[in-house]
Amino acid sequence: MIAIVDWENPEHKAGQPVTIFNRWGDVVFETADYNNQDRKFTRLTNAGKLLPSGIYFYRIESINSPSLTGFLSMKQ
Repeated sequence: MIAIVDWENPEHKAGQPVTIFNRWGDVVFETADYNNQDRKFTRLTNAGKLLPSGIYFYRIESINSPSLTGFLSMKQ
């Protein structure tokens, strides 16, 4: 599971839209209301397929500030 907490900016917290992309820019996971509980990224695509090891990119959208973007490395 990927827990989203950004103590520097309270706008980037659970409850925001989150999108995960593969290295080709294809959306592999997205949710409109990430909450670290039942709407979380567990290395499965939206279709329930386990993602392979690799580098993935994320975007956490915020209403009142710029989107937070970055990458994550997943290993089996």
